[in-house]
Amino acid sequence: MKKPVARREFLIGSAALGMGAAAALTGVRNAEASPGFAEVKPCAPWKPFIDQYYEGAMNIVCGVRDTQIGNIDRAMRKAYEIKKNGGTIHSQVVFGHYAGWAGAKDVPGQPWVLPQSSLMPKKEVYDNMKKGDFLITNRFYPEVKEVHDRGVYVVGVTTNYFRFAKTPPHGLSDIRNTWPVIEEVSDLVIDSQMPWDNGLVSAPQNPRFKLCPSTGIAQFAVYWACTAALANLNGTNGKGSASDPAKQYLELVVDRFRLAGTDRPKM
Repeated sequence: MKKPVARREFLIGSAALGMGAAAALTGVRNAEASPGFAEVKPCAPWKPFIDQYYEGAMNIVCGVRDTQIGNIDRAMRKAYEIKKNGGTIHSQVVFGHYAGWAGAKDVPGQPWVLPQSSLMPKKEVYDNMKKGDFLITNRFYPEVKEVHDRGVYVVGVTTNYFRFAKTPPHGLSDIRNTWPVIEEVSDLVIDSQMPWDNGLVSAPQNPRFKLCPSTGIAQFAVYWACTAALANLNGTNGKGSASDPAKQYLELVVDRFRLAGTDRPKM
Protein backbone atom coordinates (compact mmCIF):
# COMPACT_ATOMS: atom_id res chain seq x y z
CA MET A 1 0.00 0.00 0.00
CA LYS A 2 1.32 3.43 -0.91
CA LYS A 3 1.85 5.95 1.86
CA PRO A 4 -0.57 8.94 1.61
CA VAL A 5 1.13 12.06 0.30
CA ALA A 6 1.28 14.92 2.80
CA ARG A 7 0.74 18.47 1.51
CA ARG A 8 4.28 19.67 2.22
CA GLU A 9 5.83 16.47 0.86
CA PHE A 10 3.85 16.94 -2.33
CA LEU A 11 4.89 20.57 -2.72
CA ILE A 12 8.57 19.72 -2.19
CA GLY A 13 8.30 16.88 -4.65
CA SER A 14 6.53 19.08 -7.15
CA ALA A 15 9.44 21.48 -7.25
CA ALA A 16 11.73 18.62 -8.18
CA LEU A 17 9.43 17.52 -10.98
CA GLY A 18 10.15 20.73 -12.88
CA MET A 19 8.78 20.50 -16.37
CA GLY A 20 6.71 17.45 -15.49
CA ALA A 21 4.77 19.38 -12.88
CA ALA A 22 4.45 22.38 -15.19
CA ALA A 23 2.92 20.15 -17.81
CA ALA A 24 0.48 18.74 -15.28
CA LEU A 25 -0.69 22.21 -14.35
CA THR A 26 -1.39 23.17 -17.95
CA GLY A 27 -3.92 20.48 -18.61
CA VAL A 28 -1.95 17.24 -19.13
CA ARG A 29 -4.08 14.74 -17.28
CA ASN A 30 -2.49 11.32 -17.49
CA ALA A 31 -0.01 9.59 -15.25
CA GLU A 32 2.48 8.98 -18.06
CA ALA A 33 2.84 12.68 -18.83
CA SER A 34 3.11 13.59 -15.15
CA PRO A 35 5.61 11.30 -13.41
CA GLY A 36 4.87 10.93 -9.71
CA PHE A 37 1.17 11.74 -10.00
CA ALA A 38 -1.50 9.13 -9.47
CA GLU A 39 -3.68 8.30 -12.43
CA VAL A 40 -6.77 10.50 -12.28
CA LYS A 41 -10.22 9.05 -12.83
CA PRO A 42 -12.90 11.02 -14.70
CA CYS A 43 -14.02 13.98 -12.62
CA ALA A 44 -16.57 16.78 -12.66
CA PRO A 45 -16.30 19.45 -15.37
CA TRP A 46 -13.10 21.41 -14.86
CA LYS A 47 -13.30 25.01 -13.65
CA PRO A 48 -10.41 27.46 -14.10
CA PHE A 49 -8.19 27.63 -11.04
CA ILE A 50 -8.56 31.40 -10.71
CA ASP A 51 -12.36 31.09 -10.61
CA GLN A 52 -12.18 28.40 -7.92
CA TYR A 53 -9.82 30.51 -5.84
CA TYR A 54 -11.86 33.69 -6.25
CA GLU A 55 -15.13 31.96 -5.32
CA GLY A 56 -13.52 30.29 -2.31
CA ALA A 57 -12.03 33.57 -1.07
CA MET A 58 -15.35 35.36 -1.47
CA ASN A 59 -17.15 32.58 0.39
CA ILE A 60 -14.74 32.99 3.30
CA VAL A 61 -15.03 36.76 3.61
CA CYS A 62 -18.80 36.81 3.05
CA GLY A 63 -19.14 33.95 5.54
CA VAL A 64 -17.29 35.90 8.24
CA ARG A 65 -19.41 38.97 7.51
CA ASP A 66 -22.70 37.07 7.49
CA THR A 67 -22.18 34.69 10.44
CA GLN A 68 -19.43 35.97 12.76
CA ILE A 69 -20.16 39.65 13.47
CA GLY A 70 -21.91 38.69 16.72
CA ASN A 71 -18.90 36.69 17.91
CA ILE A 72 -16.50 39.47 16.91
CA ASP A 73 -18.65 41.96 18.82
CA ARG A 74 -18.69 39.81 21.97
CA ALA A 75 -14.97 39.10 21.76
CA MET A 76 -13.93 42.73 21.39
CA ARG A 77 -16.32 43.99 24.06
CA LYS A 78 -14.70 41.46 26.39
CA ALA A 79 -11.24 42.64 25.34
CA TYR A 80 -12.23 46.26 26.02
CA GLU A 81 -13.65 45.35 29.43
CA ILE A 82 -10.51 43.43 30.36
CA LYS A 83 -8.20 46.27 29.32
CA LYS A 84 -10.36 48.77 31.23
CA ASN A 85 -10.06 46.61 34.36
CA GLY A 86 -6.27 46.50 34.15
CA GLY A 87 -5.78 43.31 32.16
CA THR A 88 -3.43 42.89 29.22
CA ILE A 89 -4.50 42.13 25.65
CA HIS A 90 -2.46 39.55 23.75
CA SER A 91 -2.89 38.59 20.10
CA GLN A 92 -1.41 35.54 18.41
CA VAL A 93 -3.21 35.46 15.07
CA VAL A 94 0.16 34.59 13.62
CA PHE A 95 -0.02 31.03 12.29
CA GLY A 96 -0.34 30.37 8.57
CA HIS A 97 0.67 31.73 5.19
CA TYR A 98 2.03 35.31 5.47
CA ALA A 99 0.37 35.72 8.88
CA GLY A 100 3.58 36.94 10.48
CA TRP A 101 3.54 39.98 8.17
CA ALA A 102 -0.16 40.66 7.59
CA GLY A 103 -0.72 41.85 11.15
CA ALA A 104 2.72 43.31 11.81
CA LYS A 105 3.14 46.56 13.73
CA ASP A 106 4.42 48.52 10.72
CA VAL A 107 1.51 47.66 8.40
CA PRO A 108 0.03 51.01 7.25
CA GLY A 109 -3.01 51.92 9.33
CA GLN A 110 -2.24 49.39 12.07
CA PRO A 111 -3.55 50.88 15.36
CA TRP A 112 -1.95 48.05 17.35
CA VAL A 113 -4.96 47.56 19.62
CA LEU A 114 -4.45 43.80 19.18
CA PRO A 115 -0.66 43.68 19.59
CA GLN A 116 0.69 40.62 17.78
CA SER A 117 3.31 38.30 19.19
CA SER A 118 5.93 36.53 17.09
CA LEU A 119 5.07 33.39 15.16
CA MET A 120 6.77 31.25 17.82
CA PRO A 121 6.30 33.05 21.17
CA LYS A 122 8.82 32.16 23.86
CA LYS A 123 7.75 30.38 27.03
CA GLU A 124 8.01 33.59 29.05
CA VAL A 125 5.27 35.17 26.93
CA TYR A 126 2.85 32.59 28.29
CA ASP A 127 4.38 32.65 31.76
CA ASN A 128 3.61 36.39 31.95
CA MET A 129 -0.06 35.92 31.07
CA LYS A 130 -2.18 36.14 34.20
CA LYS A 131 -5.75 35.63 35.28
CA GLY A 132 -7.84 38.48 33.92
CA ASP A 133 -5.81 38.88 30.70
CA PHE A 134 -7.17 38.44 27.18
CA LEU A 135 -5.75 36.32 24.34
CA ILE A 136 -7.03 36.00 20.78
CA THR A 137 -5.18 33.24 18.96
CA ASN A 138 -5.08 30.84 16.05
CA ARG A 139 -2.03 29.09 17.50
CA PHE A 140 -3.24 26.25 19.70
CA TYR A 141 -0.13 24.78 21.22
CA PRO A 142 -0.44 23.22 24.71
CA GLU A 143 0.58 26.53 26.29
CA VAL A 144 -2.79 27.98 25.31
CA LYS A 145 -4.59 25.37 27.38
CA GLU A 146 -2.30 26.20 30.30
CA VAL A 147 -3.08 29.93 30.25
CA HIS A 148 -6.79 29.24 29.75
CA ASP A 149 -6.73 27.00 32.82
CA ARG A 150 -5.02 29.87 34.70
CA GLY A 151 -7.89 32.24 33.98
CA VAL A 152 -6.85 34.01 30.78
CA TYR A 153 -9.89 34.71 28.59
CA VAL A 154 -9.16 32.95 25.29
CA VAL A 155 -10.81 33.72 21.96
CA GLY A 156 -10.00 31.04 19.40
CA VAL A 157 -9.87 31.66 15.66
CA THR A 158 -10.37 28.50 13.63
CA THR A 159 -7.55 27.44 11.30
CA ASN A 160 -6.63 24.30 9.42
CA TYR A 161 -3.35 23.94 11.33
CA PHE A 162 -5.09 22.95 14.56
CA ARG A 163 -8.14 20.81 15.18
CA PHE A 164 -11.54 22.43 15.47
CA ALA A 165 -15.11 21.14 15.30
CA LYS A 166 -15.06 20.61 11.52
CA THR A 167 -11.74 18.75 11.43
CA PRO A 168 -12.40 15.03 10.78
CA PRO A 169 -10.81 12.36 12.98
CA HIS A 170 -7.12 12.02 12.10
CA GLY A 171 -7.45 15.02 9.80
CA LEU A 172 -3.99 16.24 10.84
CA SER A 173 -0.83 14.26 10.22
CA ASP A 174 1.23 14.89 13.35
CA ILE A 175 1.00 15.23 17.14
CA ARG A 176 -1.52 18.05 16.78
CA ASN A 177 -4.04 15.37 15.90
CA THR A 178 -3.97 14.34 19.58
CA TRP A 179 -4.34 17.84 21.05
CA PRO A 180 -7.71 19.25 22.17
CA VAL A 181 -9.91 20.93 19.60
CA ILE A 182 -9.98 24.71 19.68
CA GLU A 183 -13.45 24.74 21.21
CA GLU A 184 -12.18 22.90 24.30
CA VAL A 185 -9.59 25.53 25.23
CA SER A 186 -11.45 28.72 24.25
CA ASP A 187 -14.07 30.80 26.01
CA LEU A 188 -15.34 31.99 22.64
CA VAL A 189 -14.62 30.81 19.09
CA ILE A 190 -14.68 32.92 15.93
CA ASP A 191 -15.13 30.67 12.90
CA SER A 192 -12.86 32.07 10.21
CA GLN A 193 -14.84 30.11 7.59
CA MET A 194 -11.74 28.54 6.13
CA PRO A 195 -12.05 24.87 5.17
CA TRP A 196 -10.41 22.45 7.58
CA ASP A 197 -8.11 21.26 4.77
CA ASN A 198 -7.06 24.80 3.79
CA GLY A 199 -6.98 24.71 -0.01
CA LEU A 200 -9.49 26.34 -2.34
CA VAL A 201 -8.55 24.81 -5.70
CA SER A 202 -9.31 21.29 -6.89
CA ALA A 203 -6.85 20.11 -9.53
CA PRO A 204 -7.65 16.93 -11.46
CA GLN A 205 -3.92 16.11 -11.47
CA ASN A 206 -3.91 15.92 -7.67
CA PRO A 207 -7.03 14.34 -6.20
CA ARG A 208 -5.60 13.90 -2.68
CA PHE A 209 -5.99 17.47 -1.48
CA LYS A 210 -6.89 20.96 -2.63
CA LEU A 211 -4.31 23.55 -3.63
CA CYS A 212 -3.87 27.29 -2.97
CA PRO A 213 -4.13 27.99 0.77
CA SER A 214 -6.80 30.16 2.33
CA THR A 215 -5.27 30.72 5.76
CA GLY A 216 -4.17 34.31 5.29
CA ILE A 217 -7.46 35.47 3.82
CA ALA A 218 -9.53 33.82 6.55
CA GLN A 219 -7.37 34.73 9.54
CA PHE A 220 -6.98 38.36 8.61
CA ALA A 221 -10.57 38.91 7.66
CA VAL A 222 -11.14 38.08 11.33
CA TYR A 223 -8.11 39.91 12.77
CA TRP A 224 -8.75 43.23 11.00
CA ALA A 225 -12.49 43.10 11.63
CA CYS A 226 -11.68 42.62 15.33
CA THR A 227 -9.17 45.47 15.16
CA ALA A 228 -11.81 47.80 13.69
CA ALA A 229 -14.29 46.82 16.40
CA LEU A 230 -11.87 47.29 19.30
CA ALA A 231 -10.43 50.53 17.93
CA ASN A 232 -13.92 52.02 17.84
CA LEU A 233 -14.64 50.90 21.38
CA ASN A 234 -11.39 52.47 22.54
CA GLY A 235 -12.13 55.70 20.68
CA THR A 236 -15.62 56.02 22.14
CA ASN A 237 -14.79 54.90 25.69
CA GLY A 238 -16.86 51.79 25.18
CA LYS A 239 -20.00 53.64 24.11
CA GLY A 240 -19.71 53.06 20.37
CA SER A 241 -20.52 50.04 18.26
CA ALA A 242 -18.24 47.05 17.91
CA SER A 243 -20.30 45.30 15.25
CA ASP A 244 -20.73 48.21 12.82
CA PRO A 245 -16.99 48.86 12.23
CA ALA A 246 -16.35 45.13 11.85
CA LYS A 247 -19.09 44.83 9.27
CA GLN A 248 -17.95 47.98 7.46
CA TYR A 249 -14.43 46.58 7.20
CA LEU A 250 -15.66 43.26 5.83
CA GLU A 251 -17.93 45.03 3.34
CA LEU A 252 -14.86 46.94 2.16
CA VAL A 253 -12.95 43.68 1.70
CA VAL A 254 -15.83 42.16 -0.29
CA ASP A 255 -15.91 45.27 -2.48
CA ARG A 256 -12.16 45.09 -3.13
CA PHE A 257 -12.37 41.38 -3.89
CA ARG A 258 -15.11 42.07 -6.43
CA LEU A 259 -12.86 44.64 -8.10
CA ALA A 260 -10.03 42.11 -8.20
CA GLY A 261 -12.46 39.57 -9.60
CA THR A 262 -12.96 41.67 -12.71
CA ASP A 263 -9.34 40.93 -13.66
CA ARG A 264 -9.89 37.18 -13.77
CA PRO A 265 -9.99 37.01 -17.59
CA LYS A 266 -6.38 38.27 -17.61
CA MET A 267 -5.36 35.42 -15.34
